[in-house]
Amino acid sequence: MKNRVENIDEYETIYVGYPNWWGDMPMILYTFFDDYNLSNRTIAPFCTSGESRLLDTEKTIQVVVQW
Repeated sequence: MKNRVENIDEYETIYVGYPNWWGDMPMILYTFFDDYNLSNRTIAPFCTSGESRLLDTEKTIQVVVQW
């Protein structure tokens, strides 16, 4: 990722918006979740999609973040 969030520890709630591509989130979000420890934060995902459901990617976020 080009830019880092320097003060991410100051946030208790992280809003994550993204396009839902064929039931998955963009790869940059996998990188984001790998780069930051968000396991003790509230993550509020929201997405746009023509056919896939938010629940599909919410399960992925739970696994990646160990949420």
